[in-house]
Amino acid sequence: MGQERSNGIGYLASVIDSRMRERQDMPLVLDLAEVLGDGILPDTFKKVIPLRDCMACRGAGGGSQPQISPGDRVLIGWVQDGVVVIDVIARAQNIIKR
Repeated sequence: MGQERSNGIGYLASVIDSRMRERQDMPLVLDLAEVLGDGILPDTFKKVIPLRDCMACRGAGGGSQPQISPGDRVLIGWVQDGVVVIDVIARAQNIIKR
């Protein structure tokens, strides 16, 4: 029984290792973040990214120029080694008309 148990544990470890490698090969592309006065703080990368290192879609937040304020929640995209603010987000219940 000891041999069967160790083979089962080895198999489980192999499956877990394989799944972890698959996750690492699929980089995060979209994320949520909070706008701060001096940068944005992504939800999954807990380090402030200075605004000078970010780009924003022209219509982000509505209008022809970005209208993003500290405290806004935003959808960001990781593009190569940069971050692009795509738009301000809100709870669907607050913006979808019924």
